[in-house]
Amino acid sequence: MWFYLALLPHRLHHSQAWEAPARQRQLDRLGVAVAAGGVEWHTREDRHQFEAGEAALVVYTAGMQKLNSQRLLESHGVAYSVHTYTYDPDNPPDAEEVARRIGLPPAQVYKTLVLSGASHGRPILVMLQADRQVDLKKLAASLGYKRLELMPRAETERLTGLKVGGIGALALMAKRWQSYLDRSAEQFTRIYVNAGQRGVMLGVDVADLLRVLGAKLVDAAAER
Repeated sequence: MWFYLALLPHRLHHSQAWEAPARQRQLDRLGVAVAAGGVEWHTREDRHQFEAGEAALVVYTAGMQKLNSQRLLESHGVAYSVHTYTYDPDNPPDAEEVARRIGLPPAQVYKTLVLSGASHGRPILVMLQADRQVDLKKLAASLGYKRLELMPRAETERLTGLKVGGIGALALMAKRWQSYLDRSAEQFTRIYVNAGQRGVMLGVDVADLLRVLGAKLVDAAAER
């Protein structure tokens, strides 16, 4: 199996230095053997940086087109991980099932909701834990909206240009819609959000996600 490795210098992000055993364990888990030539390096310098522990790696499967969300993160020098899963449009997984398929707890996987307010023109984006529901009344009150509602599927796809099941705030930066992240994310260093394509999730540090998106923390989740 082939993987493309894009490397980011440590001075550009907050990842800890990769010691040799940790790097090799990561590669082993992905079924990649550097010595066997199972890695495609972007440049010769990339390999030297990686072997010297001077850079962290971003991994995604060869043949997968790089998404706008990935380009955005890389343009900001943000390290991220890519997690893919099978998406069947005839039997689409909900957010909790997505978490299961990528082997992560639902509380650490965040779905992106597109909401509209009657008195405001632009939609807003709210990222919420996979196993929680949004409290529209509470959220509207905290943001100064008279009312908020979930945007209908057809309108969501028309306005975002994305398919439901592949909605991600990082992929919608060009829209300049305000993004909000549920405050529950503060308990994690890293969370996992949709890359803007069905079947693809990105692991991003919370601090980096907030910075890149210009997102604000809110209390959006309904009580259990």
